[in-house]
Amino acid sequence: MQVRFWGTWGSSAPFQTSLEFGCHTTCVEVRGDRGDPVFIDLGTGIAPAADAALAAGVRQFTVFLTHLHLDHVCGSCACAPLFRQDCLTTVYSEHVGTLAALRQVLSPPLFPVYYDGFGARARLEELPECGEMRLEACGLTVTWRQAAHPQGVTTLRFDDGTNAFVFATDIELRLRAENEAFERLLREPYPASLAAIDGFFSDDRGDYHKNWGHSTWLEALAVATRNQVRQVVVTHHNPHSTDNDLRGFERASPGARWARDGQSWSIANGHAQEA
Repeated sequence: MQVRFWGTWGSSAPFQTSLEFGCHTTCVEVRGDRGDPVFIDLGTGIAPAADAALAAGVRQFTVFLTHLHLDHVCGSCACAPLFRQDCLTTVYSEHVGTLAALRQVLSPPLFPVYYDGFGARARLEELPECGEMRLEACGLTVTWRQAAHPQGVTTLRFDDGTNAFVFATDIELRLRAENEAFERLLREPYPASLAAIDGFFSDDRGDYHKNWGHSTWLEALAVATRNQVRQVVVTHHNPHSTDNDLRGFERASPGARWARDGQSWSIANGHAQEA
């Protein structure tokens, strides 16, 4: 399995130039041992992700949405497959109002014209609140569970039978009772080889806001350790953080990594290796 981060920031692009960690909001690419890639979220990172996939000959795009907050869907206006007649894009979401939200982003006054597909083929597949799906063409099974975030968030596990990648953005880990299903996702049927977990806040800066739906990076590391995750990556960076801040957090947690735009991981035999 291959995992690549195309967008790692939360809420907005960083408020200062980030030469190391990138500039895009959430988008992650997951590849099984065959077939086309699967993408998570339509943050601004979907623009370079989709362009790279198109250049490699991909014409069928699969996207899973974690939720509908703006930083996770604002890249739809720059997602090239949504505007190309030779592409088919399938968006999976368990959130009520997904179609209306995407139409709002792709219409005036937020977008210059009303989106009608421009000849492209795009469809929305509605999902139940929790479930499992086999993506035969990719050789992956996708399992999803709800977690604690205002208006809800979907956490995702991609499994190839030996290795697993779990993605958990925008989750408030202090609300542990609401995240029991997510923690099971981390460890069942076997611990995730790689997990990317929200670490938006930093305790030492006193910037934690209860009920905002995010976690500190220390909480992200703790939940990964508690559930025997083999490799954790902290993501959904606070736009107020500087490169120095993020490097400092990373140095303070040996073995963990902070996500960077363009960072790639290869997962095999239960272990994740940064490419």
